[in-house]
Amino acid sequence: MLRFDLPWLPPAEVRGNSRAHWNTRRLAVAKLRESGHTHALDTGHEPLGPACIRFEFRHWKAKTDLDNLIIGMKAWIDGLVDAGLIQDDSGDLLQHEGATLERVAKGAEGVTVYLWEKRASNDQLQG
Repeated sequence: MLRFDLPWLPPAEVRGNSRAHWNTRRLAVAKLRESGHTHALDTGHEPLGPACIRFEFRHWKAKTDLDNLIIGMKAWIDGLVDAGLIQDDSGDLLQHEGATLERVAKGAEGVTVYLWEKRASNDQLQG
């Protein structure tokens, strides 16, 4: 299983409810996608077959929409595809295993991403 500890949350410009200018959004998406690409290459891991992914978000705001945080990770996942770590982010090749949101002190925001190869008979976390 691969674990990525990211000390940031996806920027508001790439979340589902964003009303950002298209160019602001485009720049944020490019930066996020490059981050995913870099993180994938840094693992040195061989390409995964069909895979599973799980997110653990940490945010200080009391009212945060978990769905929008998940949407905000799309470009980062695309970076994993660009680097060849996962084949594609379509539903048959990347299965989302859920997400959690934990309230933390301001300054302790971030997201932990777990990525593992899907087993044919058992899709649970592998250690």
